[in-house]
Amino acid sequence: MFPAGDRPIGRALTLAGEFARAEVEFLGEQLPANGVLYDVGANIGTVSIPIARQHRGARLFAFEAQQAIHRLLARNVALNGSQNVTTFATALGERDGTVNFPAPSIHSIGNFGAVGRDADIAGTAAVPMRGFDSLDLPPPDLLKIDVEGYDLEVVQGGLELLRRHRPVVFYEAPKPVKTAALNALMLPEGYRLFWFFAPYVTLTNLRGMKVRAAPRGDMNVLAAPEGVDLVWNLPAVHKADEKPAGRGREHKYLTRYGFEI
Repeated sequence: MFPAGDRPIGRALTLAGEFARAEVEFLGEQLPANGVLYDVGANIGTVSIPIARQHRGARLFAFEAQQAIHRLLARNVALNGSQNVTTFATALGERDGTVNFPAPSIHSIGNFGAVGRDADIAGTAAVPMRGFDSLDLPPPDLLKIDVEGYDLEVVQGGLELLRRHRPVVFYEAPKPVKTAALNALMLPEGYRLFWFFAPYVTLTNLRGMKVRAAPRGDMNVLAAPEGVDLVWNLPAVHKADEKPAGRGREHKYLTRYGFEI
């Protein structure tokens, strides 16, 4: 279930039968069979639910701060029988407290996945905010963060968790200055960084939707602690303020989805 006017997630699911398939499949392969995944910015469950179906022995904790979208997330978890997914109508950030989070109408037309803490939207709702370090949950093996430019604040609220449990961290890179700041935080912590480009829709999508050779999608960073092997070969990030790798030959894994490099 998704809002009728949702772009691009709802449109991709309707016309292609998938959304960010490369990201979902990579994270699913990187997560241990009985591992723990935190999905921060879970939206309607396009990451959590397919991975939960793949790894029945895994435990997934999905956080979504948009209250109307969280209700759809909870319904989708139930509709798919994903008993290993627990959802939270909570924002994750740098501190414990509350935040006035944008609350667009579920009947509006737009990109619900692009609604972050600073979105210019009329109407907000008071939402509880927690830092990772204060959560009483099993520690994650894999931490996926997609919170529209507030990934740095999420990590700042969980530094103790990162240092103690050393999860693999996957975060979106929409704002160069804040991405560079987060990269600069992760590198001294003993993490190796890699670029990951996730097309919204692949050329080999299930419903034959036509896709441009240079696809639309999101750039992300994968942070892996020393000693953890990656299941795919990804282009490395060599310095904190490095410009993202292009969408072509550097991302060799895209060939499995029909793209030429």
